Amino acid sequence: MKLKTPYKTVMFYGNVLRINANANWVAVDENGTMKAFRDEPFIDGYNGYKGWDSGSEAIWRLESHMELEGDDWTDTCTYCPQDQKWMIAAVGKLDAAHSVQDDFVSHNAMTSIINDVAELIRIKSVSCSVRDTFNALMKHAAPSYLRASPVRDLLHDNLFPKSKEPEHRVIKDYYGSDIIVPRWTTYVAMNRNGAVMAFDMQPDISAGFFWGYGMQEKRGQMAQVAWRDETTSDANWQDSLKKV
Repeated sequence: MKLKTPYKTVMFYGNVLRINANANWVAVDENGTMKAFRDEPFIDGYNGYKGWDSGSEAIWRLESHMELEGDDWTDTCTYCPQDQKWMIAAVGKLDAAHSVQDDFVSHNAMTSIINDVAELIRIKSVSCSVRDTFNALMKHAAPSYLRASPVRDLLHDNLFPKSKEPEHRVIKDYYGSDIIVPRWTTYVAMNRNGAVMAFDMQPDISAGFFWGYGMQEKRGQMAQVAWRDETTSDANWQDSLKKV
């Protein structure tokens, strides 16, 4: 024999729930009553009762009762269109990674676990974004020690790698041609002798014929990045300061 009504497993604030497979949302009323909904619910205050409703008959009242413990019931509406048993397995793997995070010998094993969980999150992100799936895993399935663990940060960085800033940047058509400057450059200027300089702070004209930090109390980085012919530099060097 098997149950006529299909059910699915979802994670909700650290609790494992079994709800109707047709439900897509779970929410908690002000008094702690838990409901599952097929359609996205809204807050309803009919006859003084503060809770959630969806305007349809596809609402299932759960046997479980939630102690809010000061949490805001209006923030409990959670989207859960798919079975989430996979989150239980994912948390188990993250716990294993957490237990070996300080063991240098097991570093490769920890990295492998993080990669596996990250790939699982990507696969399960069908009805929502990868970020939403990651946030749901952390909020509803991961215990507090894992949310505070470096393992959580490693998983986050795996899923959402930071774009690397280029080592150099290109300034287009600076007195006749493009120049390549270090990424720290904020200003470029051309000396009277034709040397094109990059600066990380705004320079001044020094000694009457070149750009530098001679008139400033603080000093910054500077580097020569190109040359221009003397005809160009002699005619334009005093007006050559350009903010990058």
